[in-house]
Amino acid sequence: MINPETTEYLENIAAKVVMYNKAKNEAIAYLVENNISDENSIQNALIMSQIWLAHQIGDPISINDIMIYLGNTDTPANEEIDEIILDKSMSQLTLTEVLEAAVIR
Repeated sequence: MINPETTEYLENIAAKVVMYNKAKNEAIAYLVENNISDENSIQNALIMSQIWLAHQIGDPISINDIMIYLGNTDTPANEEIDEIILDKSMSQLTLTEVLEAAVIR
């Protein structure tokens, strides 16, 4: 039988993964709705969606974490940054507002 603490820990991880996936999907929807095709804008929007969510839920996030949440498991270990923090000027913005700032029009 699984320890209740282990079950709670796993449930917390699952909930976070769902939230990060939702933020990614919202970024994708934004990109599609706004016909954004510039590769840098797409990357910026997807990455910023993850940084924004991490800030909203108070979860420390590194570039490796972001790449994993976005489905890239090939990130080199030496790319580890302790924590990426959302700029204070964006801390009160909605995800859509952050995405608008992240894309090149």
